Amino acid sequence: TARTIAGQSFDGSANITIAATDLSDTNQSLSTTSDVTFDVVTAASYTETVATISTSFPTPHLYPANGGIQTCVTGRSITFADSFATGESMTLMIRRGSSSHTVNFPTTKWAGGVTPTITTTSGKYSIISLWKVGSDLYGSYGGDA
Repeated sequence: TARTIAGQSFDGSANITIAATDLSDTNQSLSTTSDVTFDVVTAASYTETVATISTSFPTPHLYPANGGIQTCVTGRSITFADSFATGESMTLMIRRGSSSHTVNFPTTKWAGGVTPTITTTSGKYSIISLWKVGSDLYGSYGGDA
């Protein structure tokens, strides 16, 4: 059922139309389980969701929707599976639990043309940015931290 609440129009579906007002001085929030598209978003600050990727199975999926930052310490050799939709991105912090563990990525176009070697140093992670445009997955290695 379509309705207007506090100047905001709801068309009865998951579509919400925000009235053309300056909300910069308010403490409003929007919560939805549906996709929301904004033309311009300015944020003074925000918090990324940090998720842990389980390596109990040999082919863990890279799901950006689980969190913009994801950590992984291998418990075995793994081959990541690409579960990105176009326009999605994430930062992956990964460490091999043992030098005998191999880490393989799905088909990825790496900046510089070289697939990174993942660290085995205790307490350190290899930092990797991944993003998808069209059907191509891209990756950039930021070093170890």
